[in-house]
Amino acid sequence: MSDNYHSGTDHLSASGAKLILRTPLEYYSRYGPNAVTEKPKPAFRFGTAFHILVLEGEEEFKRRVTCTPDWNSLFDKPRSKAAMAERQAWREFNSDKDPELFFSIEEYDQMMFMRDCVFAHSAAQELLIDGTGETTYRVNIDPSYEHGDYNVGIKAKIDWVTGIKSGDYRLCDLKTCSDIDPRRLGNDVWNYGYHLQQAFHRLVFGEFMEIPYTPSWNWIFVSKNSHDRRNYPVRVIHPTEAEEAVGNRLCDEAIEIYAKCKANNEWPGPSQESEPLLTPSWAKWR
Repeated sequence: MSDNYHSGTDHLSASGAKLILRTPLEYYSRYGPNAVTEKPKPAFRFGTAFHILVLEGEEEFKRRVTCTPDWNSLFDKPRSKAAMAERQAWREFNSDKDPELFFSIEEYDQMMFMRDCVFAHSAAQELLIDGTGETTYRVNIDPSYEHGDYNVGIKAKIDWVTGIKSGDYRLCDLKTCSDIDPRRLGNDVWNYGYHLQQAFHRLVFGEFMEIPYTPSWNWIFVSKNSHDRRNYPVRVIHPTEAEEAVGNRLCDEAIEIYAKCKANNEWPGPSQESEPLLTPSWAKWR
């Protein structure tokens, strides 16, 4: 696992592929040498910590993730000298923890209950048995395009791979969400480019392992919302032929754009000409 996975332009990732399909300039601005590192949003911080808990285990979770005391309830005067001194002592004691992975007691407990729900789900449990998690794969491929032959690097950080011993590989991606309804999940897959991600990750893994087939893929979706704060809904979803076909096409298109930009060291932005508005499909029926 690489600490600098989300930086650099030496290898194209699925996240980079989504950006480069918008414009190469957006990709280069995000991953190029002048990119500015942004602090992760709360939802991403939660997702990162939950991935550690489920995929790397509770011991690693407790080593990196910290439960923050509720200072308002511990002290009658949270801003008093005694309270501030206690808070500073606590920070120094936890200085070895990840500075981005500090959570309230409620969030900490929520992750534990969500983890239990994942492993209580039969399909999710089967996918997460006997495998490796949070592993980065890097390969070079030789796509041939009309402008020449290019050797380009592609990479994927795959949440979980099972079937290592048998050779019947199955890949899965763990995601937290706000709504477990199948129609909402279908929208999320298309809106957030998960169909491109699955195609990209399956391609990288297949090339890395040099296997003659495309490994299977599943998403494990876990809702962050629950009425009793203990039972969090879990749903396991696999892509249909439609998602696979579109994902494969977008994957090939992104790699082609990336290869040409790398060869020419040019990362163009949007068109310099006036362009027609793209009317959304739902508006055409009004």
